[in-house]
Amino acid sequence: MTINTRAPLSDQLREGREEVSEIRREIASIADDVLMLARKEAELAGAEVAEQLAHSRQAATYGGAGAVLALLTAVFAGLTLMFGLDAWMPLWAAALITFGAFAGVTAICFVAARRHARAISLVPRRTLASVNEDVRWARRQLTLSER
Repeated sequence: MTINTRAPLSDQLREGREEVSEIRREIASIADDVLMLARKEAELAGAEVAEQLAHSRQAATYGGAGAVLALLTAVFAGLTLMFGLDAWMPLWAAALITFGAFAGVTAICFVAARRHARAISLVPRRTLASVNEDVRWARRQLTLSER
């Protein structure tokens, strides 16, 4: 702000009031922008959490399906395989081979569930990055307004 010492005091006061008024409008505008950004960030966080919940549901679905299918498979197909192998070997050997085969199928199901579970993050990372960028933007705006 430059002061014109040759202008009358009333003119200087008027200019000062106008400048203060302009600064108030700028700060109000920045505050409105920050509030709008905060609302948008909240919406983004909600969307991101919903996306992570969808991953959680998928992991639970695959894990549950894998467990149920492993159990049903072990009961029905396991008995069939074991009694089929019993025709060529002792029953204990047939039961051991059947156990090994179905343990492998069960492991595959749980590996698939684990892969989906690893994609789950309850922390909305994209939203946090966006909020940090908004804070930097607001600080720049306030710094520019002070000048």
